[in-house]
Amino acid sequence: MDYPAVLVFRSCASMIHSGASLMQALSKSLQQIFVHQTELKEAGATRQTITSDLSMPMFTKIAQYKAGIIPVKYPRVSCYKRGGVKFELNGNPYWITALVYNVGGVSEVTAVIIKGSNSGWLQMSRNWGQVWQTGGSLVGQSLSFQVTTSDDKTIECDNVAPGNWQFRQTYEGRVNF
Repeated sequence: MDYPAVLVFRSCASMIHSGASLMQALSKSLQQIFVHQTELKEAGATRQTITSDLSMPMFTKIAQYKAGIIPVKYPRVSCYKRGGVKFELNGNPYWITALVYNVGGVSEVTAVIIKGSNSGWLQMSRNWGQVWQTGGSLVGQSLSFQVTTSDDKTIECDNVAPGNWQFRQTYEGRVNF
């Protein structure tokens, strides 16, 4: 099996309780987990990492109170998503953020490019998690997106948002991975 990522739990604990079921504990307390996807550079290589900060009550269900990090390897599995990739637009007339979600396939989003009907393609940068941002005024233009995943697959979602799109609205492409 391929284990392309490491799930890291950060809190004040380092020893797992014997017999503790990580998935059972997590499924009972999902509301207490804050997941933030980052990239770590180690020995010149990029390793995909998900950092989950757990509350102390949650963490002590699976580990003894100490200090440290628990690395948990997991395989990525293919995920079918109904409908197209979705883009929730936020920002102001000078910059735009797009939360990219409902992404199918086996990978995570690694690049997003946006294009207005009166502009060329603009590279977006990761703001946080799957929120991508770009400067520039695209208000009043219909928007298209190119989304690339970590397995180097790219889809193009043409004219996802019409020229009269609004901030704090979600628009759905017609394709998915």
